[in-house]
Amino acid sequence: MTKELGDVAVRQHPAAPVEVTVRGQDRPGRTFRLLRGAACGLGVAGTIVVGRASGVLDGVLAVALLLLVVLAVPVSRELSRRVLVVGCLLLGWVPVLWWVPLPVGVAGRGTALLAVVAGGLTAWVAAGEAPARRGRRLLPRLRLVDIVPVGAALGTAFVLAPWWRAAAGENALGMLLRGWDHSAHFNMSEMIRRHGLVIPALGPAPGGETWVYAHYPQGYHAVVATFMELVSPEVGPIGDEVLLYARTMAGVVVLAATVLVAGVCALPRLRRAPLLAIALSAGVWSVLVLGPGGRILSDGFPNYLLACVLLASLPLVLLPVVRVASPVHVAAAGAAIAGIAHGWILLLVLAAPTLLLLVVPLRRGRWRAGGGAWAWTVATGVAVLGSIAVALRTVGGQRLDAVLVIDGGGTTLRLLIPALLVAACLLVGVATVVARRGSRATTTLARPVLVALLPVVGGVVALGIGWLQLRTTGHLGYYFWKFAIAWTIFSAVALVAGVVGFVSAPRVAARPWPRLVRASLALVAVGASVLVWGGVHPALPSRGHAAPGIAARVELGATSLAPPPSAAALLAAASAAPASPERRAVFVTTPVDPGVFGISAAQWYSALTSTWTDEGNVSLSRLGGDVHTPTDAVNVARVILAADPSAAVVVAPEFRDAVRAGLRGDGWGDRVLSW
Repeated sequence: MTKELGDVAVRQHPAAPVEVTVRGQDRPGRTFRLLRGAACGLGVAGTIVVGRASGVLDGVLAVALLLLVVLAVPVSRELSRRVLVVGCLLLGWVPVLWWVPLPVGVAGRGTALLAVVAGGLTAWVAAGEAPARRGRRLLPRLRLVDIVPVGAALGTAFVLAPWWRAAAGENALGMLLRGWDHSAHFNMSEMIRRHGLVIPALGPAPGGETWVYAHYPQGYHAVVATFMELVSPEVGPIGDEVLLYARTMAGVVVLAATVLVAGVCALPRLRRAPLLAIALSAGVWSVLVLGPGGRILSDGFPNYLLACVLLASLPLVLLPVVRVASPVHVAAAGAAIAGIAHGWILLLVLAAPTLLLLVVPLRRGRWRAGGGAWAWTVATGVAVLGSIAVALRTVGGQRLDAVLVIDGGGTTLRLLIPALLVAACLLVGVATVVARRGSRATTTLARPVLVALLPVVGGVVALGIGWLQLRTTGHLGYYFWKFAIAWTIFSAVALVAGVVGFVSAPRVAARPWPRLVRASLALVAVGASVLVWGGVHPALPSRGHAAPGIAARVELGATSLAPPPSAAALLAAASAAPASPERRAVFVTTPVDPGVFGISAAQWYSALTSTWTDEGNVSLSRLGGDVHTPTDAVNVARVILAADPSAAVVVAPEFRDAVRAGLRGDGWGDRVLSW
């Protein structure tokens, strides 16, 4: 509707603010605005590319700029909600960039991502009728509760401080040697960085061999490779690469923990209740960083830790969604699912029922949306199914029941913890139903009740895995304990969502407690959440023991200050290795360091030289016993070289001459390498 008021035309719309246009001062036409946006966007993108090419925009500055740029994407007006959504999008969808070759040249995918997002935002702002108004939309609304994710980031960085303090590659490798699987995850990340593709997309290794982990999903590793590329576009000496990987790994964990806590703070009720947000966020954070999840990283499972965070973030993304066709939120949820599928695929059994939050409650109004919204939502769903199909194809050919009974190292936990969390979720769910009895506010309460019941599904799956393992091996093993820890973290978030649903019930919300009481309860809750796992500082132990996360921090700190000699030996051996080795080299020197085994050192050598293949693993399996003397080295080398004519052995410098002399009679002296 338009009203004529003198020489001013006022256009009114019932669903939009009044817009005033003065005659004679018409805004630029659509074509001009599009050209202006394209020019500005290309200018910003080009500036970033030039800055990266010149080396000005490298290091931490590039990472900080990327995080600021993605946080400027106006997916929500609330800062915490924006951190959750863009965090899931970044951690879940960025790995897709490494699935296929892209024409990014030496600039790399990190530069392309930064340039596209920054240039796209600039183009969108400049192409608007009122660029200043669009520009203001890039700035999120700040609330007091937004301080909580910052505190979570600082707390996580404190717990992971040894990774930042590592002075050189030797110190970082010493810490990585404490977790057996770190060699595998470094290898995958470094291979992606060197070759520009995930290993399953690389094809055969030189000589027709198969790259190791060609059947392992590599979502986490692609994320790490992206950030490593942002910090240092060119691959450096192997010691620098190890140090960069260790710091980047810790940075990704800090980012993941921040995203999860921001998701808790973004729940509608908590945005206006900072004290309650602090208390509930502390509980979730402590489970992830201090308690059951505190040793995941030091044990060597960073990909699994990221998958746990994405799983726990999924209900937080879906809970506030009011329509099924919500492209932004569906894309964020899809990113979380893709990250889970390419991080630790078994957790999809918990992610699948969580998707019910998107359609509950079953009301016709939740399905109303425009054609564009539905098109984007359906396209996202297809992309998610495609990502799951890629993950399944990657791990294809493996029997699930055979995989689940594989044994391995790792942290266990007291099963009483997830059992208590599930019981608390059920109790809160019942209390919420009672509190909303007779109320019409079922729309906002049905989903918190559902998410409070989801941990029961995890309990059923855990029982199934445990039953299979007990029947097959007679004891609970690797996959049971890892699933149990993920189930615990997910249950903690489900409990928080249930509590928020309970306090949002009209009968409960209508009876607010005095501020002093709320502050006191919040302080007690934070203290209990943090201290329940043990001491949080080496000088203040609780009953003689530290929380798992703090204990890992102390151990890693000591290792970083005094790295084991094997770390320096491995880096020296890898640095001396030829770029294109003619033979498959097997590291046969057993380190004297406690907890570092010969086969682990050999795997690290293969990872550090980017020569690890399935065929090489066969040679590694022949290492046999420890190698403490030149005679031991000769015996082990003879077994390896006799079985594989294409192999060579790498021995310590002090063993080199003796081993060559011992193998000269077999004609294998030239197949003994050293550094």
